[in-house]
Amino acid sequence: MTPALPSVQWFRQRAPNEAWDLAVAPPPPDLADLVLRFAGFEEFLPSPALRRELPRPMAVVVISFGAPFDLTYEHPQDRYAVRRGSFVAGLHERTATNRSTGRSHCLQFDLTPLGARLLFGVPMAELGNRIVALDEVLGAAARRLEEQLYDLPDWPARFALVAGMVRRRLTACGGPAADMLWAWRQLQARGGTLPVAALSQGLSVSRRHLVQRFRDQIGLPPKILSRMLRFNRALDALQAGQRDLAGVALAAGYYDQAHFNRDFRAFAGESPGRWLAGR
Repeated sequence: MTPALPSVQWFRQRAPNEAWDLAVAPPPPDLADLVLRFAGFEEFLPSPALRRELPRPMAVVVISFGAPFDLTYEHPQDRYAVRRGSFVAGLHERTATNRSTGRSHCLQFDLTPLGARLLFGVPMAELGNRIVALDEVLGAAARRLEEQLYDLPDWPARFALVAGMVRRRLTACGGPAADMLWAWRQLQARGGTLPVAALSQGLSVSRRHLVQRFRDQIGLPPKILSRMLRFNRALDALQAGQRDLAGVALAAGYYDQAHFNRDFRAFAGESPGRWLAGR
């Protein structure tokens, strides 16, 4: 029997000349280590919409039923701009921008790095700091998936179809690697504050071996992933309304305000104060 998908939350905005609808659902419990959430989105805006996508410790899959997106990404060693319909974005170290036509209609599901490694069957280093067309990693199955999802009557049915696909892939490959699942859970539980040496000792491997495993299974070295997790703890607190930057920095595991500011600029491209002012 297929596990039921948790209940779907619905959000709607209506205003003169514009409207959008959003449906969001968490993953079934048996996929919680692999899938973070499902979302269905449809918008009708009078002009193109530009959104900044801050670095998150996850891979994003967007299956588009409408116009493509213009996506740009800047990194000290890599800058690119692409136009994509359905696409996969691996873990990114810098902010990306997403420009829609204002007539978007898409399903998005967010994967943990281990979930993406299992679903696509490629080393995650190949997707790190990259945005690729969905058919580059799923082949002809990408088009079939688009057609199946489009034909379904509502978002809950579409989410259930994606959950079933992920579950079948999990069964076929035998599940995530035990060492990386342990390491991922440890880093998540500590919000990125666990020293890399503690991971190496816990797995009884060298630091070099650990870095190689992380690049293959997650896409980034453990030190950068830990920094990203700390940044996201702070970002979540700011988005929840906290404005005491020193308190946010301390709670997220930063040594001091300067350490926090430096990491925030590295990931977001600006200071936390400037980011707050521009929200």
